[in-house]
Amino acid sequence: MRRDCVEYRTPSLEAYAVLLATRPDGPRDVDVARFRLVKDRVDWERAWRVASGLGVRDKFETFYRLVCMT
Repeated sequence: MRRDCVEYRTPSLEAYAVLLATRPDGPRDVDVARFRLVKDRVDWERAWRVASGLGVRDKFETFYRLVCMT
């Protein structure tokens, strides 16, 4: 997106999910609630690959379970 001669880039939903999963204090309830609203739009396979590549699969699995399994 471009606004006022500045180009802005946003992470994909998958990258954002991994980012939230790796918060130092763990995923916040508000983040889990927001992702529950869009969970059908997330390519969870891609998110798993991103998390695995970054070595944070365990933290991501916790976030995934909170969003999709409860």
